[in-house]
Amino acid sequence: MPLHSARPHRAAGRRSLLALLILSSLLAAVLTTVAAPSQARSGQDPTEDFPQLPGRCFDEANDRPVSPCRLVRFPRRPTVFLWGDSHAWMYLPAVRKLAQSKRVNLTVMFAGGCPPTIPLPREPGDRSGYCEQHNVKALDLVTQYQRLGRDFTVVLGSWWSGYRQAYRRMQKPDAVFTPYEAHIVALAHGGTEPLFDKLARRRIPTDVIGPSANVPIDPQPCSAGRTPYMCNLPRHVALNAENRNRQWLKQLMRPLVSARYIDATSVYCDASTCHPTVDGTTTFFDDIHLGARLTSTMTSFFRPTVEALLKRSR
Repeated sequence: MPLHSARPHRAAGRRSLLALLILSSLLAAVLTTVAAPSQARSGQDPTEDFPQLPGRCFDEANDRPVSPCRLVRFPRRPTVFLWGDSHAWMYLPAVRKLAQSKRVNLTVMFAGGCPPTIPLPREPGDRSGYCEQHNVKALDLVTQYQRLGRDFTVVLGSWWSGYRQAYRRMQKPDAVFTPYEAHIVALAHGGTEPLFDKLARRRIPTDVIGPSANVPIDPQPCSAGRTPYMCNLPRHVALNAENRNRQWLKQLMRPLVSARYIDATSVYCDASTCHPTVDGTTTFFDDIHLGARLTSTMTSFFRPTVEALLKRSR
């Protein structure tokens, strides 16, 4: 099933099934059902609380975001370039609010289920690599920004922990992945480090959003509600391999130009527990994404990125 095949409101029963499925099926769900959630009505039902894109930024014919799309425009002002899969998209409320208040441009490159990477070799004649084409286009655009002398910062976001967990699962003899799923997992595994290396070599200023919490594949029963999950989760469960994933990302970031690691987990997790609500706001949109109302409160975590960009542009 292609990346842009379905929107959340067409995926009836998806969330209740996620808890019962193995990791490969969880990956399939993110690849095939959250690629185009822009029609969700943010701020109402928690299960529809994903950030909307304006019509000019959404390709109705292909059911996916327009990439790139300039969401916030201020002539002759610096630009934040938000690039990644739906785990970059879910932070749009915070980044957009900050861009508007600080009068900086915001350009987005979103593709659900498509990790920001360098392309991997494909079979001759295979033209199905939408994800690869998307990422080549994104890298070409920021390279063009640099060549033209524009002031900008890239902010990368991805389902880092999910792809890494899927890759570990894929090495087991009983793992079941479709060729498409296996390709995306391999793309994340083999293409992420080369992208960081290329951004570093080209001295493209890049900040990175760290992994967010998610509901585990088989969580404890929750009488308070399951869609989304409305019970406390142990931090070590909701943030799978948190320390390893953080160390891995920070190692990749070392060669980057003045990179910042953006970690907003303190909004909804304390040292031991990740909470289903924060001051009455629901944490999760679905098992693997934070809700738009929650991420709209996270502007402070992106403020150092924007302030550093403004300082460089003076």
